[in-house]
Amino acid sequence: MQKPTPMIEQYLAIKNNYQDALLFYRLGDFYEMFFEDAKLASQELDLTLTARGQGANRVPMCGVPHHAAYPYISRLINKGYKVALCEQTEDPSKTKGLVKRAVTRVITPGTVLDEDLLAGQYNNFLVALYGVPTEPIGFAAVDFSTGEIFVTAPANDTELLKELSIYTPREIIVLESSLKFIQGKLKSDQYLITPLDNSYQTSNQAAAAYPNYATKTAINLLYNYLKETQHCSLKHIKPSKYYHTQSYMMLDSNAQRNLDIFNSQHKTQGSLFEHLKHTYTAMGTRLLKQWLHKPLLNKQELASRQTGVQNFSDSPVFLHQLQNSLKEANDLERLTVRVVLNRAQAIDLKKIEQSLAISYSIKKELLAKMKSISLENLAHKISDATIDVMKLIKTAITDKPLAGNSNIIRPGYNDQLDNYKSSAKQAKAWLAALELDERKKTGIKSLKVGYNRMFGYYLEVSKSNLKYVPAHYQRKQTLANAERFVTNELKMQEAAILNAEAQAKALEEQIFTEVLSKIANYIKPLQQTSAALAEIDVLQSLATIALRYNYTRPVIHHEAHLKIEKGRHPIMETLLKEKFVANNLELTNEKQILLITGPNMAGKSTYMRQLALIIIMAQIGSFVPAGYAELPLVDRIFTRIGAADDLLGGQSTFMVEMTETKEALEQATNRSLLLLDEIGRGTSTYDGLALAQAIIEHIHTKLKAKTLFSTHYHELIKLEKQLPRVCNLHAKCIEKEGKIYFLHRILPGGAEKSYGL
Repeated sequence: MQKPTPMIEQYLAIKNNYQDALLFYRLGDFYEMFFEDAKLASQELDLTLTARGQGANRVPMCGVPHHAAYPYISRLINKGYKVALCEQTEDPSKTKGLVKRAVTRVITPGTVLDEDLLAGQYNNFLVALYGVPTEPIGFAAVDFSTGEIFVTAPANDTELLKELSIYTPREIIVLESSLKFIQGKLKSDQYLITPLDNSYQTSNQAAAAYPNYATKTAINLLYNYLKETQHCSLKHIKPSKYYHTQSYMMLDSNAQRNLDIFNSQHKTQGSLFEHLKHTYTAMGTRLLKQWLHKPLLNKQELASRQTGVQNFSDSPVFLHQLQNSLKEANDLERLTVRVVLNRAQAIDLKKIEQSLAISYSIKKELLAKMKSISLENLAHKISDATIDVMKLIKTAITDKPLAGNSNIIRPGYNDQLDNYKSSAKQAKAWLAALELDERKKTGIKSLKVGYNRMFGYYLEVSKSNLKYVPAHYQRKQTLANAERFVTNELKMQEAAILNAEAQAKALEEQIFTEVLSKIANYIKPLQQTSAALAEIDVLQSLATIALRYNYTRPVIHHEAHLKIEKGRHPIMETLLKEKFVANNLELTNEKQILLITGPNMAGKSTYMRQLALIIIMAQIGSFVPAGYAELPLVDRIFTRIGAADDLLGGQSTFMVEMTETKEALEQATNRSLLLLDEIGRGTSTYDGLALAQAIIEHIHTKLKAKTLFSTHYHELIKLEKQLPRVCNLHAKCIEKEGKIYFLHRILPGGAEKSYGL
């Protein structure tokens, strides 16, 4: 290639600093890509690959319109690419020569902010990891679009994978020096990992509060990466929430999958998340998912949530009014962030105004009328300071602002702006009068006044009427069937109009920026209010479910016993055409292991799963599908349900079964719940039977964890007499005229036979 043009030189200099991103280089009304970026983008986005220059200076290029770039960017981000937006930083009309350009932002999968690139009901987490052997791993997760940041220190690989399953990060950032170590722990290539050099490790004030070096480093990575890619203030990032991984119930990926908590394995039924999701706001939906990922172990906090659900479910009329209000609320949490980062449109401000009006009416007209300390506390979280924001938006912004932020400031808000707009309006009225006046003077009835961006304002006369054109008309443009003219007077009015419009546009942009800045000063009360609205939404969602399916408020305690009367499976009961058969269940220190026998299809697995789902629901504050429920706080739920080969991992069904069982036996405590379904079926009968018995004996004697153990090994029934805390149950069936009828009742005692043949 010969010496590149000044523009290509500028492009190459900027691209050199963003080698790991596709550079969207602003050129007029397009974002252009050159060289290898152009080749890659043309393939990924189905764009036509063209070229700039000839011969040795031929440069591959492709582009997308500036105003329609985000659908293309979204496709690239979803494929794991980064996009660096390179904008013109000075006005081309006021510049001689090459326009200055700079990257204003790098969009990565973990730093997405724009509404078009986000799934409203889901968080978009960026996770930073730092670790060295023998030390806890530093773990920091941020949703840049909401400002939430969570920090912890997983003590081992299991806890790390569990935390990753909670946040499902779109991107993970790791120091190059610890990249291999972290990759070895992830045990998967499902994550997009961005390696960072040591410069990202520099100290950060936000990390000062944490004594653990790994945790400090993880937070530093997050903040420094955001500063480097986003080129903006980070004041919308909320105070980080440090927590111990043991502060919440542990639900590993096996438990989440086997219990269909977030995604269903069956086409005919949904997940627990979908079942509970009767939220009306995106904020509420995101919070509900967070609650399900982190069931509580704090009895007092659970009681507060339960009381909120109770208050709402006790007043269906109030609940209906609340739901009607929430329907009209927008995503205040993410809208607030866009304001703070100076990326909001006028229409976003009207959405904020609407949401604040709704939140304030909920506070004053609904929550205040309910005599409940719990709801009073919620009402208090809706900040009165946001009234000033509401008033500012109402005063400053027109009721129905246009897209593109033109004509958005309300008349009367700024006198100077009103004067500019009045001048432009008067000049345009003069133009309208000019057309009629010139028709009368010249006798040309078809004469008209027009405008285009290149030639400005003009008087257009058809060729058949050119003989009537006055001498003072100055020819400006020739068309096929007409001529366009100007006059000195028209030139003066054009200058007045364009000057007034330009001044109005510039001042309007300045005023809008000032309004955004004023609103940004209310970041804390706005975030506090959005958090309150989200919590209200989740509580009403749980109340809606409780009313619809006749759920009961569970008694939560720190004791050992667990008692459920007429328990049901929350999802299955909504799908069955016939009435769901409810069952009782009781576990105590004296009745620690329930050994369940009976044929397939008789309801053993449903019985086991419904217990786990009832406990999870209870520990997020929900009411539960039962006539009565008395439940201890469970620290972990382990499931070994279902069998499948891991062919890619080179493991048989039996190996998968043994590996998962081993993890449960190593990590369970006496506060855990184990659901073990047909352990040992993946090998020979005698080996399987021996394994099953050995596992039961270990749980009984060493772990003392509450356990439901289903099996087809009838020989295990004898353990009830050998181990004092083992209790036999069976799935009741009756045999009549050569047919088996499943009653779906779980009753004391062992099954009479297997019914296998």
